[in-house]
Amino acid sequence: MIDAGHPELEADAAAEISSIAGALQAARAHAGQPTLVVVQTTIGFGSRKQNTGPIHGQALGDDEVAYVKEKFRLDPNKRFVVPESVTRAFAHVRPRGEAQQAEWEALAGRYKEAHPEEAGELERRMGGHLPQGWQKLLPSRDQLPTVPQPTRKSSGIVVEALASKFPDLVAGSADLLESTFVSWKGMVEFQKVSLTRQSCGSGCRVRCGTLIFRFAAVVWQPSSGLGDFSGRQIRYGIREVSRGQATSLSQSLPDY
Repeated sequence: MIDAGHPELEADAAAEISSIAGALQAARAHAGQPTLVVVQTTIGFGSRKQNTGPIHGQALGDDEVAYVKEKFRLDPNKRFVVPESVTRAFAHVRPRGEAQQAEWEALAGRYKEAHPEEAGELERRMGGHLPQGWQKLLPSRDQLPTVPQPTRKSSGIVVEALASKFPDLVAGSADLLESTFVSWKGMVEFQKVSLTRQSCGSGCRVRCGTLIFRFAAVVWQPSSGLGDFSGRQIRYGIREVSRGQATSLSQSLPDY
């Protein structure tokens, strides 16, 4: 984000929750370009296991949960409790949301009257449904392999059959495109090779990258040369790109 000329704000969640609110308010006040808010957090904050490996993938357990609750002056015997103070603090959100929902439904209704076909397609995509008759596009049983094969390869047969027909199908593969089988004939890659840094050889984690790059498509114009904005194959996520940039930096700075 910084390399692209966008501002970055930092907040420390452990120091004071108001620092997060302050950073978000500052980001909202900045207009004309995206603002990245970096929140420094401690995993398992308050626990005796905080900031350790086990806290990342293991449950705290009843004793440790009780310890954390007591530490923050909560009743350890109550579960899934929303304090009254929190309910009061968010009381204004529900009527605001209801008003915005009504406004959206009215707008969507007018759009549907004017453009019924396009509105139907929008509703299908937002609902996560495939078009009617998609099953007929799948290969017949006699066209499928008869020898055992990985499930990802079997799913790749489905991707190949459907992806070219449905423009709302987006794939992400990181550096594993050849082994994940989420590619299809005639696909267009979103990022340019020079941007994706294919030599960095990192892992997956492309979902976040997909969302951010799709957001960037709204902000960055195609004339920027950053990529093909009709592309639906998100080969690399943010982590892979940043690692490639770090590698370039380390090569140019001997003491880095």
